[in-house]
Formats: sequence, C-alpha cells, structure tokens
Amino acid sequence: MDARKSNVKTRFLIISDTHTASPNDNGGDNGIAFRPPLPKTDVLLHCGDLTMVGLLHEYEKTLDMLEGIDADLKLVIAGNHDITLVRKFNRNKKLQSADLVFNSGRDLLQEERRVHAQEQGL
Repeated sequence: MDARKSNVKTRFLIISDTHTASPNDNGGDNGIAFRPPLPKTDVLLHCGDLTMVGLLHEYEKTLDMLEGIDADLKLVIAGNHDITLVRKFNRNKKLQSADLVFNSGRDLLQEERRVHAQEQGL
C-alpha cells in the first residue's frame, strides 16, 4: 500500500477572542480578525473569550455564530472573559468551565434562562 494513500487529512480551524464578533460583522477594517467565508473544516476549536463579560445574550450571539460555521466537530474552551462559566463565579453551581461544548451550549443557555427567570420571580 502506498504510504501517501494511508494518511488521514484533518482540517482544523482555530479561532479565539471573538468577544461575540462574527465574520459577517467584518465589513471593512473594524478590528475583526476573521472574515467570511470561513472554510469548511473537520474540527473547529474556539480557544476562549467567546464573550466580553459572560452575559447570556453574548453567549447566544456567539453560539449563533458558531452554528453558522461548517465543521464536523466544534470544541469550545472558556476564556477569562467567559467568567460566568467558571464554577466559583456561577450562582447556581450547575455550570462548569468545561460544560460549553457546542452541542450542549443551547441546553446551557436554556438552564441559565430558567434560573434567571426563577430568581426574578417570573
């Protein structure tokens, strides 16, 4: 067997410090480092700072952006701006920094909405 034919090619797209920005927000020289179209990839790795200060609407915006990226596997690492994902800063102690894997991200947001509504008496 030819060694070249036995190689597996895996494409990685690594982004970080998006702070709720989307490639679609980049209409010119506005400081956003990535531009559309993003390539199809096998693995997307977001290396932290999804948000500015960890607010719920910031996570929603970032998850919407990540949903639009064509990748077979999406991995997300929380950064220092994503403080609400860190256990000691989380009021209900149900979220951990490792919990924001893309596929569970929507569930995480639903849980945060439920807890917030409960705290507000809604």
